[in-house]
Amino acid sequence: MTDCYDLQDLPKLGSILKKFPFAKARRTKVILDLIYDNFYIHPNEIVVHHNIMSKTQDSGRLSVFSGDEYDGLFFNWDDFDSTRITPKGASALVKFYQSGMFCTECGKVGDIPDEVLNFINSEDELKNKKIQREKEAEKTKARIIFEMDNLDLISESDFRHDVLTAIFIKHVGDIPQPTTVKIGGLDVIKVNHDFLSNSENCAPKGFSFYWTSPDGTQRSL
Repeated sequence: MTDCYDLQDLPKLGSILKKFPFAKARRTKVILDLIYDNFYIHPNEIVVHHNIMSKTQDSGRLSVFSGDEYDGLFFNWDDFDSTRITPKGASALVKFYQSGMFCTECGKVGDIPDEVLNFINSEDELKNKKIQREKEAEKTKARIIFEMDNLDLISESDFRHDVLTAIFIKHVGDIPQPTTVKIGGLDVIKVNHDFLSNSENCAPKGFSFYWTSPDGTQRSL
């Protein structure tokens, strides 16, 4: 499942496609789009029809991998420039590439680069990274909840929209007027956009937080 990973740890599809020798990344993405569509046509077997590629079996189609292997290959498939690929997805690309399903220069196929193979083997490492981040986030959350009665203990690095929201609700309530709370020695101002506007369409809904860092930098969330 793609939710086993953090998006920030996954490379873009285009960057991985370009690592395959002789591959033409954007043209290959068009072929992959056709394969992707077939994932839904054939839920039990991922297949490529004879009109998509020149290499076929006697049955007129090439089996790539079973349908249950599809889950968890990509993020944001519809946008090539932002599509992210998982190790499992990279493994699928190797199968596609070795089967002649990439668009390459003069139909050439080379050896799989070590960088691609290393990424394929990084699945456990990437999953553990996410688990560790989640554990750290839980520790931070627990610490902040404990420190909410003593706001001087909260540091600026802990400032997040959800954290500041909880602090303001606890200490001043959910009031519409602009309010200020001193957090970690800094005066943090909460501004309700709806309250400042006479028209619902004049300002974005919700609220923002503003403060000045010790170095004089104006910041907001």
